[in-house]
Amino acid sequence: FTLAIQQTLVSVRAQQAFTSAATAIKKF
Repeated sequence: FTLAIQQTLVSVRAQQAFTSAATAIKKF
């Protein structure tokens, strides 16, 4: 159960990092 929660948090953080990187690339 805890492992699933950790995986979810990791995926959410990865998505946030990906979106932030995409917005940074768009700003260039």
